Amino acid sequence: MAEHILIAGREGVGKSTTAANLAAALAESGHSVAMIGYDPRQRSTIALRGGSKLITVSEDGAATGEPLFTIGYKHSLCIEAGELEDQTASPLLASRLNALIAHYNPRFVIHDLWQYPGSSFILPPVAHSAPRLLAVSTGDMASIETLNELFAWMNNLESSDCRFAGVIINNIKNKVHELMVNDFASRTGTSIIASFQSSMMVSMCDYLGETLLEAAPNSHDSILYRILAKQIGNAEIAKRPTFFDETELEHWGRKWYETISQMESGVVMDGSGI
Repeated sequence: MAEHILIAGREGVGKSTTAANLAAALAESGHSVAMIGYDPRQRSTIALRGGSKLITVSEDGAATGEPLFTIGYKHSLCIEAGELEDQTASPLLASRLNALIAHYNPRFVIHDLWQYPGSSFILPPVAHSAPRLLAVSTGDMASIETLNELFAWMNNLESSDCRFAGVIINNIKNKVHELMVNDFASRTGTSIIASFQSSMMVSMCDYLGETLLEAAPNSHDSILYRILAKQIGNAEIAKRPTFFDETELEHWGRKWYETISQMESGVVMDGSGI
């Protein structure tokens, strides 16, 4: 039975990059992998499929009745399912996705989810058997707010069958942002399982339309993705996080503002106030 991995976080934090490279690392290690994107522009899987065209099939089944798919890196199945709201509202589309996954029979299904700040988190209807949620965040406040919303959702009844796999810090441009995300994770009782610095190589791979593992297999980040894939393959589960209420989150943000303000003014030179 397929293991479903949900990659979630605010738009712009690098979820698609994370999802595609994790899928590539899992496929490289010998697992059969499918990746489903929910980008209406059909760009979630573009790196994993090497920029190849998808088979476009209308929802009314005028052609083969299959959703959008192609075979990508290391025989990974790449599917663009369209907006999640449309899939959820259409039992027909969901059944087609389920049929395609059942036919390909992957070991892992990677879902690249879109999550907007303040929006309700939606589970893909094809994510069965206690899916695992991987939360991706940078160090900006909007990303932290979305992370907190995901944590709040993890404490709702609707998430009872969903397991938490941890937090990935992505596209970190300075050490303070990494410290902030680590502090937030610590205070909400969960853990960071991977941390990726801002990298020009990742951007260049986007230009090539390839994953980092394909274009730069010996890069530092490629090695980190292989380590992450091994963790996922070993089914490591992180502690279910708690979350901040609105006042607590505001207080936490203000404390960090005061700390950074002191550091910038030279009052705290070594970050000892953190």
